[in-house]
Amino acid sequence: MTLARTKGYSETSIITREALPNAILPTLTLVGVQFTFLIGGTVIVERLFSYEGLGNMAIDAVINRDLPLIQGIVILFALIFTVVNLVVDMTYAALNPRLRHA
Repeated sequence: MTLARTKGYSETSIITREALPNAILPTLTLVGVQFTFLIGGTVIVERLFSYEGLGNMAIDAVINRDLPLIQGIVILFALIFTVVNLVVDMTYAALNPRLRHA
């Protein structure tokens, strides 16, 4: 970035060409991890504020020992986590040319 500044490039050009490609991959990884925490946090929020949703239904299923419902919700959450991680990995490969043919 210092070399680009000495060559006289504008700040937006420096940010889009030099900084953004290096910053997008760790940011994408963090977004994928935070999304899984977001799904887990909805369970607590739904129970705390008595919202109707999968999280509240999951806790009610555990209290009532409804095993088929618990299994279905766990499989659904696992599927969501898997799809999110797959999308993050595919985007990672699309943005980083070194990972395309590995």
